[in-house]
Amino acid sequence: MPIPKAFTPASVADARSWAAGTLPAEGRGLSGPAILTRDDRSPEAAALLDLLGVHACVLAPLSDAEGSTRGFLAADHGPNGSLPLPGDERCLSIIADQASLLLRYERMSREQARMATVDPLTGAATRRRLMDRLDHLISLSGRTRIPLSLAILDLDHFKKFNDTMGHQVGDRLLQELVGVLTEHVRKTDLVGRYGGEEFVVLFPGADLAGAHVVAESLRHEIFEFGRAHAAAYDHLPISVSVGVAQLRVGEHGDVLEDAQALIGRADEVLYQAKHNGRNRVERAA
Repeated sequence: MPIPKAFTPASVADARSWAAGTLPAEGRGLSGPAILTRDDRSPEAAALLDLLGVHACVLAPLSDAEGSTRGFLAADHGPNGSLPLPGDERCLSIIADQASLLLRYERMSREQARMATVDPLTGAATRRRLMDRLDHLISLSGRTRIPLSLAILDLDHFKKFNDTMGHQVGDRLLQELVGVLTEHVRKTDLVGRYGGEEFVVLFPGADLAGAHVVAESLRHEIFEFGRAHAAAYDHLPISVSVGVAQLRVGEHGDVLEDAQALIGRADEVLYQAKHNGRNRVERAA
């Protein structure tokens, strides 16, 4: 992990190499800031000096929020440089503490970003991520005339699962439903939770006929999953009703509807599927 020279203490400002790395957790001798030399008998110290190719270095641990060591910051004066001076380890420790704070902040930022895009219950994309992706694909389709379709799926009689077996079982069913969907779509497709037991699958590059074929395949896979796991769900039938729609684009590439309108048309035929007996796919005109 390179450290800008401007932030290094004067005592190590001329260090020629900086490195961060991991060492064995059992290396108790490396749990705090220290000056390491070839005179040390610690095998971990020898391994680190061999890694750096020097005869002495300064070491300071990088810790996580719980205080556990997750890595090390090391500084040296090069293979032929002078030995570190007493006190250098305290200077490097200050830098390591600041670096640890930055690493914790970065980790927290990544987790917050992940939570904003991944539904915490099912692992599907959140509605926000789904809509952002759909807006992008609509814009792309307008420029390139590449077709774009989507399917909206609703789990049939989902209330019965919650009322009969409890919400934990209902939650598990939603999780397994997303697992089936994710397993049987392309990497370029996106499965998102639209709300409750409703999910939307984006099919970039697919026209209405192609999306209908995939949606029918997904419906079938979910129904077969229900048959295979009937005992786990009190033999209640597991199925989905599906509505499919393709983005409307004019002759000159002008997009004729936005994301909400596209989903709305798919939603209308979804309710046709429910009205016509459920466990079926309907597609918009």
